[in-house]
Amino acid sequence: EKENGEEVESTPNLAKIRRIYLTPSLPIYRPPELDITNRVVRHVNKPQYFLRVNFVNESLEQQQNVGDNMCSYYKEIINRGLRIEKWHFIFLAFSNSQLRGSACWFFRETQEWPIQQLYDWMGDFTKEKNLAKYASRMGLAFSTTYQATTIPEECIRRLPDIERKGTVTDMNGQEVTTTFCFSDGVGTISKSLMEKSVNILGEKYASALQCRFAGCKGVFSVDPRLEGDIIGIRPSQTKFSSNHLAIELIGCSRFHYGHLNRQVILLLATLKISDEVFMKVLDEDVRRLGDLLKGSISEDTETMALDGCFQEVFDAIQRMMRC
Repeated sequence: EKENGEEVESTPNLAKIRRIYLTPSLPIYRPPELDITNRVVRHVNKPQYFLRVNFVNESLEQQQNVGDNMCSYYKEIINRGLRIEKWHFIFLAFSNSQLRGSACWFFRETQEWPIQQLYDWMGDFTKEKNLAKYASRMGLAFSTTYQATTIPEECIRRLPDIERKGTVTDMNGQEVTTTFCFSDGVGTISKSLMEKSVNILGEKYASALQCRFAGCKGVFSVDPRLEGDIIGIRPSQTKFSSNHLAIELIGCSRFHYGHLNRQVILLLATLKISDEVFMKVLDEDVRRLGDLLKGSISEDTETMALDGCFQEVFDAIQRMMRC
């Protein structure tokens, strides 16, 4: 594809996007870089219309402790936009991850693609009266995702959240009744639809998907009772109203190596695993690191004696998984 003599390379989920680093002294222009796209970029299907802007210091690192002068400088750019040769880019929006990294999206508005038309297509955000939450909901459309498959409206099931009443202790030591949601952000998906969707990530099967769907965000776990291509969404997942019915994947469940980190140690401690077991494991790791520095690792009787400690931890993990 060429536009005004400019070659543009793109695929449905990958596209070359321009980027600018805005430093306090001058803008630094970067050539188009291949990047994962989002819902809006795929809809327009013209990646050359988009511009990623990063607000950085002179070392090209995230700007910290921005003063009044820099705030005025950045505000002026966001209000009036950026001009690159004959093109004028105006502020569009930002994803939640971009907000943490001091970055945002700019867009080259044309008669074919007025920016208000994009906002209307993203969804209905009018129920959000808080400005920060409004921007956060709009940012969900800019999450970097892989578009998997599109399903019709009749394949969507509206499920209630799983909620139970309970009591908690407030700051005054008084017990108050509240509602606990045990399905917060978790929907369901049929096995066949999951298999069709996860192929885009190079996987054959997964038990759960993290994705964006219409105005929903969260995780969808496989429900073997569902037949056909069915997806179930819950009220806790719905953040805004949208007619975009494509399943857009962020990731899926995979096997990972387990680590004896602080969270696991706390769980095992509540299952009556004594502190001496963890201290023995720690001492052995420290000893092995010392042997590495000396250039030798010996299999002595002390190492063999730790087998019982590891077995005790392993048995506790198995009991925890059966709960």
